[in-house]
Amino acid sequence: MPIEPSWSETLLHLSVSDHHKPLILANPDAIPLLISGLFLDPDHPKGLRAKEILHEAAAPTPLEVQAVYQRNYTEALEQLALFGPGKEALLGNESVVPALEAVVEGGMTEEAKEHARGALIALRGVADHEAVVPNHVMLSYCWDDQETIVRVSESLKRRRYSTWLDVRCSCFLDLRAHVCCLPERHPHCRRNR
Repeated sequence: MPIEPSWSETLLHLSVSDHHKPLILANPDAIPLLISGLFLDPDHPKGLRAKEILHEAAAPTPLEVQAVYQRNYTEALEQLALFGPGKEALLGNESVVPALEAVVEGGMTEEAKEHARGALIALRGVADHEAVVPNHVMLSYCWDDQETIVRVSESLKRRRYSTWLDVRCSCFLDLRAHVCCLPERHPHCRRNR
């Protein structure tokens, strides 16, 4: 039976609430399951070589489904890393940091890479932040100006900044700068005072 992309959402949804995180951590198989669900191992029994590894009737997991799992499970790992006992449990598992580093280097989606970076920042702390995301900027803006702000974001990216827009991802830890772009018509704009 092939695995469904929606199955990965259960752990992700549980990981968002600090109330539910202890339930995840109480299961000794949870962290290994999250790491396995990143599909980093080419010999993953549910991966593309499932028929070779398991048996002829085994259903390989398509790359697009693997990408959903990787994105959801890196976000779940990021959520756990932001929670004291979760951080401790993740650091206690020697496979977590190398797996997150592998996703940062060669993740299947940009979202997975961002969540892996966020998890590494949470696990390593601010002192090692430079090695993970050297120039990170959050762009906050009025929805009417989204087109302009996307261009500003692209310009910053060309200058080797990692940007966060609320239309792209949910990680904005330890920002170097917060750029707030207000249109002239905005009530807080100096010209309107």
